[in-house]
Amino acid sequence: MAATVDSMQCFPGLCGVLSGSATGLEIDEIEEDVAAEQETIIEPGAGLKTANTGSIDTPDFVKLQMTLMEASKGVTDGTDAEYKRLMNSCVSFAIRIRLLGPDEEFFSKRPRADAPLVIVAWIMNACDSINLDGTTKLCSQERGTYGHAQKMRASMTYGFGKLKGLGNMPWHESDVGATMVGNPSISVEVSSFMCSLRRRKVQAGEVANSARAITSEILLKLYHHNRLPENWTVQPYQPGERKPAGGSRTSDSLDNWGGGRVRRLLHAAYTVLKIQVVLYLPFRKTHQNGDIKPFHLWTLSSNEAHLCPTRALAAWFDESQITTGLSVANNPMSSEQFLELFRNNLLDINMTLLLMALTRFVSGAGGALNSPNMTIVKYLISSNDDPAEPRDHFFNPNQRPAVKCPQCGRCCLCA
Repeated sequence: MAATVDSMQCFPGLCGVLSGSATGLEIDEIEEDVAAEQETIIEPGAGLKTANTGSIDTPDFVKLQMTLMEASKGVTDGTDAEYKRLMNSCVSFAIRIRLLGPDEEFFSKRPRADAPLVIVAWIMNACDSINLDGTTKLCSQERGTYGHAQKMRASMTYGFGKLKGLGNMPWHESDVGATMVGNPSISVEVSSFMCSLRRRKVQAGEVANSARAITSEILLKLYHHNRLPENWTVQPYQPGERKPAGGSRTSDSLDNWGGGRVRRLLHAAYTVLKIQVVLYLPFRKTHQNGDIKPFHLWTLSSNEAHLCPTRALAAWFDESQITTGLSVANNPMSSEQFLELFRNNLLDINMTLLLMALTRFVSGAGGALNSPNMTIVKYLISSNDDPAEPRDHFFNPNQRPAVKCPQCGRCCLCA
């Protein structure tokens, strides 16, 4: 069997992207990336955790464990097949550059100590502008996008976390002995590389959208799917499985998880959350005790109906008949309930199943800054919250932009 090589010594490019001290902001970014990657994997049940300790290794139990993991993989069959294809690609790459022996197992319950470096080397070779030997790739040399790098990383997280039962525990040194435990894809090394790769991609002119971001295109697909007659029509409650309308779908169709009311509520939440991220996250100006004045929402054009909160809220209020108090009835939906419904809705349109917190969902709202009249930005940069334009026109899509004199503030033609 051919001997494997030391990744850090034989590949100076790999050493270069992982070496060096991180600044405070970079450390925060790495920690956030690790936490975000944890959210993509459901914590395995207690029975599965027992298998990781090695206390039960009987063939029958191992077979049962594999069956349970396959049944609870949490992604569509297409995504599962694509992740497994990428996993095989990683193993072939590692063997080719002698980071892995031909007969050595890479995906296992007890990953090798340098597993994160193998993952980084694989993604770096396919997507980075830097070669493993430290040289810069030629402009004509093909390389993957940042989105593809995230997909490669997701396959690693899935392979170790789901298929091998390591869950979402971050990669760390065991308290007993000098061994490494956890999911090697959820490691500081991989997160550090992904953050630095994203910066290089942005500097090169690539728009690096997060793989967890909910884009306008995804909301458009959800909007059209939820408004199909068999999904949008409110049907009387019946115990047991709801039969699909029209009989065109099989009885085990994923569309049976919710009816017209819950789909109205979900889309109202989608549109409102897509606005909130720009208002709440970046500048922290909307503290709950800050006496912030309300915003006036306007109806968007028909070609932006999937993004329009007034249309979505009107549909929900009309069906729910809620006129006072909370907009989601007296018993608010928990984040866990919302995420479960959201996951089902993503599966409706064949999207990869991601376990994300509400703040992860709204991270895709950065596109709102592309609004033609930049109404949200005008509020955020206001130093005294006393703008020259009426507040009720901030979200007005039909408001014509005004060019004002920076000295006198006049905007008439004679000025």
